Amino acid sequence: MIAVFYPKEVLFTSALWTCNEFTTKETSFLIRRKQTLDILNPKLSLLPRHASYVIRFKGNPSQFTSKMLNILQPLFTSKEIYKVELKLGKLAIELRSEKLHFNILDKLINL
Repeated sequence: MIAVFYPKEVLFTSALWTCNEFTTKETSFLIRRKQTLDILNPKLSLLPRHASYVIRFKGNPSQFTSKMLNILQPLFTSKEIYKVELKLGKLAIELRSEKLHFNILDKLINL
């Protein structure tokens, strides 16, 4: 976890959670917060039910993706997730929160 401090105030907090043991039929995907110029990128589409996030797939969505999105739903709703990436079987989730959310991340391990 990284935190940048200013006297009596936290300006930025970030936590990165990774797991190397995910095997899915998908090659990779990326979910991240939407940026202004994303509308110009045809490879990105809005994440269903969360208009402030975009998603890019290489391959087809699977049951793993939908289960993962359901588990991470509270973090998308609270906008604590900054980025989720699955690449070559390695899942990385970047949170912008001072909370660690181990209960939610434990559910992902059991998928």
